[in-house]
Amino acid sequence: MDTQKKPLDQNKSLENEVIDTTALAESEDDFSESLSTVFAKSTSANVKKSASPKKKRLLTVISMLLAVLVIATSTILVSKYAGNDDDGGTEPSALKVKTVQHQNVSKIVIENQNGKFTLLPKTVMGEEGEELHWYIEGVDNPLISETMVGTVTDNCLYIYATREMKDTTLDYGFDKPFATVSVTTKNGLENFEATIGNMSPDKTGYYLKASGDEKIYLITAATADYINFTLEDLSEAIMLDPVKLTDETKKEDKKYFDSDGNISTFDFIELSGTKYGDEVITITPIEDNAAASYNITTKEGTRFANSERCESVFGILKNGLVAVEVYKISPTKEDLKTYGLLDPEYTVKIKYGTNIFDLKATLYDEEKNYYAVTINGKDAVYAMSADALDMIGFSKNSFYNEYVFLEYYNVYSSVVITTENGKYEFKTEYNENVDADKFVVYANGKKVDGDLFSAYYEHIVDIAPKAEENYIKGEPSYTAVFTFSDKEKGKKTLTLTKQTERRYLVTVDSVDMGIVTSRVYDNLTDYVENIINGKDIPTP
Repeated sequence: MDTQKKPLDQNKSLENEVIDTTALAESEDDFSESLSTVFAKSTSANVKKSASPKKKRLLTVISMLLAVLVIATSTILVSKYAGNDDDGGTEPSALKVKTVQHQNVSKIVIENQNGKFTLLPKTVMGEEGEELHWYIEGVDNPLISETMVGTVTDNCLYIYATREMKDTTLDYGFDKPFATVSVTTKNGLENFEATIGNMSPDKTGYYLKASGDEKIYLITAATADYINFTLEDLSEAIMLDPVKLTDETKKEDKKYFDSDGNISTFDFIELSGTKYGDEVITITPIEDNAAASYNITTKEGTRFANSERCESVFGILKNGLVAVEVYKISPTKEDLKTYGLLDPEYTVKIKYGTNIFDLKATLYDEEKNYYAVTINGKDAVYAMSADALDMIGFSKNSFYNEYVFLEYYNVYSSVVITTENGKYEFKTEYNENVDADKFVVYANGKKVDGDLFSAYYEHIVDIAPKAEENYIKGEPSYTAVFTFSDKEKGKKTLTLTKQTERRYLVTVDSVDMGIVTSRVYDNLTDYVENIINGKDIPTP
């Protein structure tokens, strides 16, 4: 519930805690789990900042060192695997199966459960000189992470086992392999092929054999998972970095950013989709009202919006988006239909200057509460948790501000109030440069206590109707017409129309706001007499 009861500006920026998903687990079980989710499939929708070139180099170094970490950790795993199988296999220490230096390799061919992939090296110029990167032949998609491809490469070129299997006569599944890795080196002397067979009975590893070696080994399940990748596994989970002012920002767009370079405002936000029926909800900033920050326009009309809800939606640009995983790279029209994105449940469009951001989302995995999501500029379908998308799960009514009158009383030059007891015309004068009697009020030409009028206006500001689907139309029982001092703004009209003995409909400028109790009506009717008669008006 928005607490904009009094004229205050309550814009807030939503802040997301950043979780380091690259942290490596210390325990044996955590180690296995951390490897199985290495492809940046964050379990959080929290936002990471875009990696700088230095950060990317650091990630590459980390992935290069991962194989070394496997060696160290395999020593921990020895006691678990040693002597537990019927074949009597033993493992006195970490076993090196194959290691080939990156610079000696010309090609890696991987056949796994998801297809056949060829990894090729390329030399690029970095800040500190030449760097060796890897890419997938025939895949030219900017969403593919070179860091992730490098991690797969590491696991193909630095193969370590947790144990050697003593009985080589058993069926380890090499006839129908889980995956194969074929490494071609520049001089041909270190060429090898590794075949990954069945998973071990305890599901902690896979059996492996390599060309030129009669031994059969057990490798960690995590190593096999690296090699059994999909293109989606290798994709960047960062959907959108926080929008910042950069050297490339167009001149006409710079006004949308604050002095720190953060995006701070927008032209409009549009919300639509099947969850809103045929409704298009439009949110616009209010520039000249210190008491309210946003308006919301629906087919019923325009009213003040709930700032917290609006900021939550705008937070997409302020904070960025990170997916749980990538569902599909380069989706076809049929893919979009499968994910429910041709007719999405929610669509969010944010315009700022020359830019339009567009997001579509539909609940796809009900068990995990994951939404399938697309954003403009990214050729992929992402998975995001409902918790991260609560900003687009709000109902139309939840975007309404609880309070319907959010201007200061000093913006009006006159107020005409009509009740069943009579008509009252108040003229107001305000001069902030005067030390005393800054606010002067005249009722029907006679000066009255300005503090009483201010107290009465507090009761108007306190009106917080509850929206309903249907209302009874009729002649209003109470009308207040406020004329702005700024003639361009015109007038604002508040009415209360009786629904039952205890309920009244509140309408502002012909927009039905909702229902209040008869107590609100009684107070507004009775207390206007108090202004005329100089009687106290209690605080709402």
